[in-house]
Amino acid sequence: MRLRREASLLPGLLAMGVGMGLSMTPSTEAITASLPRAKQGVASALNDVTREFGTALTHQATPLQYVTQGHQDG
Repeated sequence: MRLRREASLLPGLLAMGVGMGLSMTPSTEAITASLPRAKQGVASALNDVTREFGTALTHQATPLQYVTQGHQDG
């Protein structure tokens, strides 16, 4: 029973993964290309840190949302 409830998250996670994959490469390219070559490394690093921070927040918020919507074991 629990596996079926958790599997209900799969379509949304797949859509999010495809969307992120299709949008992150062009956005990183646009960010780094807009700066002089000497500053592109810093821009890329800042972009990656921002992405990792967003991912960490998402990983914390998803289980919280799942539990608060009444999807508890039992």
